[in-house]
Amino acid sequence: MSDRLAHEIWARYQHARDRGHRQYVAQAARCERFYLGQQTDAATGRPTGGQWEDADRARLYAARKPVLELNVVFPALNVAIGHQLNSRMEIAFRPRGGMADQRVADALAKVVKQVADRNQLQWLESQVWADGLIEQRGYYDVRMSFDDQLAGEIAVSVLDPRDVLPDPDASAYDPDGWHDVRVTRWLSLDEIEQSYGRAAAREVEGYKPEELDFGEEDEGRGKFGDAYLGPFEREDGSGRQRPCVRVVDQQAFRWELAPVLLYPDGSVRDLPPGWDRNAIAETARATGAVVTRQHRKRVRWTVATRDVVLHDAWSPYPWLTVVGFFPYFRRGKTRGMVDNAVSPAELLNKTASSFLHIINTSANSGWVVQENSLSNLRTEDLEEKGAETGLVVEYQRGAEPPQKIAPNPIPQGVDRLLERAELMVKSITSISDAMQGLAGPEVSGVAIQSKQFMGQTSLAGPVDNLARTRHLLAQRLLDLVQRFYTDERIYQLTEQGPDGRERVSTLVVNEPTPEGLINNDLTLGDYDVVVSSQPLQATFAQGQFTQALEMRKAGIAVPDHVLVKHSNLADKAEILQAMQEQRDPVAEAEAAKLAAEVEKLAAERERTVAETANKAVEAQYSATQTAALLAQMPQVSAMADALLLSAGYEDRDAPPIVPAAPAGATVPPGALPQNTRPLTPANPGVGRRQGIETRASPG
Repeated sequence: MSDRLAHEIWARYQHARDRGHRQYVAQAARCERFYLGQQTDAATGRPTGGQWEDADRARLYAARKPVLELNVVFPALNVAIGHQLNSRMEIAFRPRGGMADQRVADALAKVVKQVADRNQLQWLESQVWADGLIEQRGYYDVRMSFDDQLAGEIAVSVLDPRDVLPDPDASAYDPDGWHDVRVTRWLSLDEIEQSYGRAAAREVEGYKPEELDFGEEDEGRGKFGDAYLGPFEREDGSGRQRPCVRVVDQQAFRWELAPVLLYPDGSVRDLPPGWDRNAIAETARATGAVVTRQHRKRVRWTVATRDVVLHDAWSPYPWLTVVGFFPYFRRGKTRGMVDNAVSPAELLNKTASSFLHIINTSANSGWVVQENSLSNLRTEDLEEKGAETGLVVEYQRGAEPPQKIAPNPIPQGVDRLLERAELMVKSITSISDAMQGLAGPEVSGVAIQSKQFMGQTSLAGPVDNLARTRHLLAQRLLDLVQRFYTDERIYQLTEQGPDGRERVSTLVVNEPTPEGLINNDLTLGDYDVVVSSQPLQATFAQGQFTQALEMRKAGIAVPDHVLVKHSNLADKAEILQAMQEQRDPVAEAEAAKLAAEVEKLAAERERTVAETANKAVEAQYSATQTAALLAQMPQVSAMADALLLSAGYEDRDAPPIVPAAPAGATVPPGALPQNTRPLTPANPGVGRRQGIETRASPG
């Protein structure tokens, strides 16, 4: 059964390799040569860019023609790589359902940040980005590692894109849409024994294949050594043979009836590997979940080398550990930035070489010499030295002087073709002179910034696919944390405080409490992944300082400590602390003055409100008294109306200003006030009889 399974693995490997992987490897190697260059000229021994085929280079050398390699792809791709270097990934989580809450979501974000820092994810992403731009494809590998921690730690690595064979029939970007994936590697017997046991290593050692283990793909691959080293041909440091064999690592999806946890909210979760009955029962009791069986999509992990199966078991992960990045992706077809620039670069090299050859032949076009007419040179000497500067040719008296052959004129359009070839590389890669920081035809900073922005817009496709890969990677990290980080763990967090100083805090996850609960339980709840892009820390801080400084110049009162906090000063923490300890007397006086003015304005407002209310009461009271007077003496209504019109009073109602009293209206005796002075009407605030002169009996 083992031999049959091994043959099946190798047959699928050959099928996937023949379904376009050979062509991809050749194209990837070619694109890498056009970007970096990794060949050595066999004739001269000098390193070359590898942009010419060996046969073409030898033919041109034999014809004494120059061979130029102008690597214009290198600076164009460096700009695209620099765009990614100034954009770093920030991962956060939001509660979605189940027993999720924001406090645990923040703890998850901090744990994932610790994982990213431990794996140096920022540099791994730069490598994957460069692999995708140059070789069409870049790959992460995400899994658990138990080398340094018995409880397990998340390990993220980068795979060689020429070693990864995705499902040739797949057309999805997400690996969950693939049927399988294969990764080929060269392993020594020691590595096989360490990973798969001594028995497997002995079985491999006893199997000696007659032919090379499909090692022809290794030609032209990127590695420290240039020479090809096949199986059973490597040596260790002591000079002994170090046998190595090609190993195919295959992960494939299968459907199986497996036990799962069914939660009260309807969500289904696979049982983590290695759980015993007690752990399952305790989880079911604490969460109210029910253990049942369902058809689940699982991953079968098989590792083989020709007729030997090294490993065959169910994967502890519910997904493929490979996560891909493809700059340009269309239904399973991938493309990089260098692929489209290869042909224009070849045109540029050939045009530049031809142009240089035309100039050389023009400078040494040849001579027409009469037989035996030279006295100080031989004809062979003139052939070799005829193009030297300061050459003196002496010919015999009476003979015809030697004449230089007129060179053919340079064909029209050769120089313009050279310029167009260079322009093609820039236009195809969407990297203009402005994006490279070179002087272009632009005359204003606005025009340069506009071209730089449009150049960044042309990278929107690869950047969007990078964001998609980041999201897939963050989902893998979240799933691994919730599946394997089940024990109590303590993390030391270093964060920057408001004063600019770094503070160390402690985060404890999955901490049991005396009440029988779990504090910061990372295993429960469903969370949404939020991946954002943040500039590089130095660039981000400089941008914040510049914006704060511009706001202060515009008149916005940005505090001094904000400017110091976002500056790049080495001792800004000490400066912020000194600013907090030292109080400025002028600033305190200004603050006190400002507080006094605020209190004064508040007092004036209260007084204005009181006076307004008082006047309104007086007006209502006076109107009531006037109405009572008109009711008692209706004949004065017309006279009062005339007096008001004469004084310029404007009626805000229908005329007349003072209406006549209703018919039959009477005022009871004693209802009128005693004050009848029009200039001093009765005021309820001072009393109805205040200021009235009345007759009073003496005593």
